[in-house]
Amino acid sequence: MIRKWTFDDYLGSQLKSLAFVKMGEFSSTDVKDRVQDQPLLRKLYKKEYKAIWDWDSYNDRMNSHIYRVVQQLGGDREKVNNRWVYKLSPALFSVHSIK
Repeated sequence: MIRKWTFDDYLGSQLKSLAFVKMGEFSSTDVKDRVQDQPLLRKLYKKEYKAIWDWDSYNDRMNSHIYRVVQQLGGDREKVNNRWVYKLSPALFSVHSIK
């Protein structure tokens, strides 16, 4: 069965992968440089939001999308040296449920 991705779901899966590699913390620069399958993200964004621009065209727009998805995943962000640093819980990476 083929999964129907939404923009937020796919971005969330990519952010979880990135956070796993970066030990739970990452910035928008990491997202821009390391997120896989950027063409699919752009396609999902334009389909869902009917926008003429890409989701990562401007850093403030990109940060707002990342922050929304990080919050949905139970994470947070903080300002470090004039940059947003996003943090995701290690519980997202566990293959066992936490009781």
